[in-house]
Amino acid sequence: MDGLLDAARLQHGKLAIKLSDTSLNDITFDALSAIRHHIEARKHKLTITGLDDHVPVRADHVRLSQVLGNLLSNVAKYTAVGGDNPAERKRRGWRLT
Repeated sequence: MDGLLDAARLQHGKLAIKLSDTSLNDITFDALSAIRHHIEARKHKLTITGLDDHVPVRADHVRLSQVLGNLLSNVAKYTAVGGDNPAERKRRGWRLT
């Protein structure tokens, strides 16, 4: 629901995007920190690959952390208890399987 409200705010110019120099590594770390309890509670194994090197981006760190956190939270929600959640950053994006 919050995502829909944010989308409406953004569309009407009431939500500011705050661009900064950050890294995909830090964004991923923050997203994982926010949803780690979901992963642990459902006894999932989450494997992130493709972030061995620093990946600089100019982006809204908070918003991207929220987006990635929401995606990973949904993966956890719809994966059977004790299941695996592999996520891989490819050159042109993410692959969640």
